[in-house]
Amino acid sequence: MSKLLRWFRDIKVAKKLLISFLIILIAAVSIIGGMSYQTAKKNFESQITSSAHDNIKILDNLINQMIEAKFNEVNNFARVIHSDMYQGDNQDELRKVLSQYINLNKDIEQVYVAGNDKKFVQEPNIQMAADYDPTTRSWYKDAVSKQG
Repeated sequence: MSKLLRWFRDIKVAKKLLISFLIILIAAVSIIGGMSYQTAKKNFESQITSSAHDNIKILDNLINQMIEAKFNEVNNFARVIHSDMYQGDNQDELRKVLSQYINLNKDIEQVYVAGNDKKFVQEPNIQMAADYDPTTRSWYKDAVSKQG
């Protein structure tokens, strides 16, 4: 420490001024740089957050539109199907309607209809167990409770 003080005492005034100026300049640039970094960081975080919120809103709208479209399709589909369509030989007509629905909606893999008489028709036609009772299933009970 004493060597540093002795060195500083021995240098000329011009060099002392230059060193002082450089120290002040470096301090000022460091402070400005630090403040600029903090401001840029806050702005960047704000933009990222805002962008994420906007993307979530867009995604929410898309999901709502898709669900609403499917809801409308199911309602229209429910109007087309009548209970007499799955009585006896009329099941062919019902299977045709179900197959058309699957062909028109590539995101649908399986469609089925069940009645309170325990009849069950699905497309594609997969053989169910002889004692299969759709009225005991939660999806059937939920549909009946909501008059669907």
